[in-house]
Amino acid sequence: MLDCLLLLQSNLLSLIHQINELVVQTKEKEIELFTYFFPEMLSSLKSRTNQVGFTNLSSHYRTDDLIGSVLIRPTPRFI
Repeated sequence: MLDCLLLLQSNLLSLIHQINELVVQTKEKEIELFTYFFPEMLSSLKSRTNQVGFTNLSSHYRTDDLIGSVLIRPTPRFI
């Protein structure tokens, strides 16, 4: 009976080790894909914001003006 339990324990440990290896491989692939696609996404977003004109938004509006316009707006009332 003890031999069967030891064999079962050994098999379970082996299975857990295999699962851990698969998880590590999957995570490495996810990281690899992320490091490939993230710069592509960032580049795409930058080019789109340049096309829309968001990059120079701060030069057209002063921060004080933006804060003031937000603070002066009337608060909506809910009935």
